[in-house]
Amino acid sequence: MLFIKRSSIFLIFFLSSCVWKGHFVYGDHDQPVYSKPAPPQRSHLNQGIVLKAVSYNIEHAQKVDQAIEVLRSHETLKDADLVCLQEMDLPGIQKMADQLGYGYVYYPSIRHVMTHKDFGNTILSRWPLSKHAKHVLPPGRMTQMQRIMVSAKAHLGKNEVWAYCLHDDAYLSAYKKRDLARFVLESIPDDVMYAIVAGDFNTFSRRAQKYVENEFQHAGFMVSTPNVHWTSKHWYLLSQKSKLDHIFSRNMEVDDSGLVMDRSAFDHMPIWTQLKLKGCTDD
Repeated sequence: MLFIKRSSIFLIFFLSSCVWKGHFVYGDHDQPVYSKPAPPQRSHLNQGIVLKAVSYNIEHAQKVDQAIEVLRSHETLKDADLVCLQEMDLPGIQKMADQLGYGYVYYPSIRHVMTHKDFGNTILSRWPLSKHAKHVLPPGRMTQMQRIMVSAKAHLGKNEVWAYCLHDDAYLSAYKKRDLARFVLESIPDDVMYAIVAGDFNTFSRRAQKYVENEFQHAGFMVSTPNVHWTSKHWYLLSQKSKLDHIFSRNMEVDDSGLVMDRSAFDHMPIWTQLKLKGCTDD
């Protein structure tokens, strides 16, 4: 039975990989990029220097209206300082930023062969962003579909928090996931005081999840969603529950975290964490 389950999953992944070849790849590391400054609506952080971060995969930006309602209606998600989104296109980002009151930076990775829409990552922020960049992740072994990480420096008063939003390939072994974590960590300068890494790591197996978490912890990061045990399940994985989405942080304490059991925008559920910055000022 276990053999049949694993064989079925592999077959579905293999067949889908044949379809997913032929994307238009944005190979330039600097272009295209789209950004909008955050509205001047806050002058200081919450009492105690508390920062709320969210990660959310919205499938091909197809259900943006539902995603907006999810982010606006749930107390644990509303008014987040940083929201890392995956599988987005520019019209969806613009709509979300306008209706929820965010600035943003967005890099598309590809133009998807099936949807004919851009497909990439964005960081929504209530704080000014600077020094944003695109990092191309190591390629997958089947689709060779370009995946990226987007980074930006958020200016929270006198404090600076680097945010990294990534979306990794699903077709990677646990060992390749470990290599991915090392690649991400090598992309973060040692002198960065505060950092958040969030996104869809596609860690389908417990081993892959453990490898990724161990690499971040060994590098001085904290698992910032300790209360989250799974974030997605889908019919093509025989409804197996997996923790695909993660948030890690450096030099911050987890005040609270969780996920919202709402799959109206995709089979992924949004995850969130509330963090206290260590040793910072609130001006």
